[in-house]
Order: sequence, then C-alpha cells, then structure tokens
Amino acid sequence: MGGKGVVLRHLRAVRMVYIDESKSGLDLVKLLLKNTPMLEMMTIVPSMDGLEQAKFRRRVLKLRKASRDADIQFSATG
Repeated sequence: MGGKGVVLRHLRAVRMVYIDESKSGLDLVKLLLKNTPMLEMMTIVPSMDGLEQAKFRRRVLKLRKASRDADIQFSATG
C-alpha cells in the first residue's frame, strides 16, 4: 500500500454528489483538500438545503488546501 498517495497527488478535479455535513462527509472533503497538491477544481453537490448548506459551505471554505490554485464550487444540481 505504499503507492496509495500517488493517485491523490495527481488528482486535478473532483466532483462529489450528495455530500452532507456528517463527520464522514466533512472528513472526506478534508482528506481530499489536504492531500491533493495538483487539485484545480472541486465541485460539491450538497445533500442539504438552506441554512444547513450555508453552514457546510462556510466550514468547507475555511479548510486548509494543499493546492493554492484549488477552486471549490458548490452546485445545486447533481
């Protein structure tokens, strides 16, 4: 399993559909942002609406990113 990080290092775009603010959803976003130095675009389609989505968006945008060029977008449609 020594090469498992190789895939993440070269990942340039991610689209996640129906991600929520649960611990596992937020942990997945953290993992990807922290370990993808080549990431250019992350698109997230949240599973919640309204206020919960706004809270989730604020939490995600505060996370540390390995790539300075990473653009995080939120979409309403899957």
